[in-house]
Amino acid sequence: DRQVVDLEGHPFAWAIVEQVHVHLQRGKRELPSPWAQEMLLVPVDGPDAVLAFAFPGVTPPGSEHVALGAGRCISTLLALLRMRREKDRDERSMQSLVEAVRTLPGEIEVERFSARLAEAVCDVTGASGAAVALAPADGQPGRVVRVSTVDGMDPILPPTVGEADSRLALAMKHGVTLTYRDLRREREKLPLFGPRE
Repeated sequence: DRQVVDLEGHPFAWAIVEQVHVHLQRGKRELPSPWAQEMLLVPVDGPDAVLAFAFPGVTPPGSEHVALGAGRCISTLLALLRMRREKDRDERSMQSLVEAVRTLPGEIEVERFSARLAEAVCDVTGASGAAVALAPADGQPGRVVRVSTVDGMDPILPPTVGEADSRLALAMKHGVTLTYRDLRREREKLPLFGPRE
């Protein structure tokens, strides 16, 4: 069972940030474990993980060596689990891609094609949502055909997409892929799909 700890001002933070093991003794400040007199903190594989050993008295001889060995074992295990998750995700993505390549060319109805395409994009890339749009052409605005989200929520679609209306239109106009981890942190507040989304 894993406990989530707020690291703000916490003794665990230094061990994790610096990636070094720490030997703590009870003194002027309290230890994370209320009953411990001494603690050993060992960072393990991962951006926010630490292995903590608490002792009711003085740390026994050789404990630091054992703690470091345990940290290495857990780091190796976590790395293997991460590789397995990535492999499983890659296999699912490849299956989705193969299925899309097999079925999409035979789909002639725009609505069903766009729904299947958006679903395939989410499966293959791991994105939380995808939009399918017809690009602007001959001075006419484009049109968003489909927006699909993994959580099943259906956003309101803007009826048309002009060149400067959204990030979607920007990507279509220049024929480039635009990737954003979090649109809320972007300086330019250009909407993803348009003002009515």
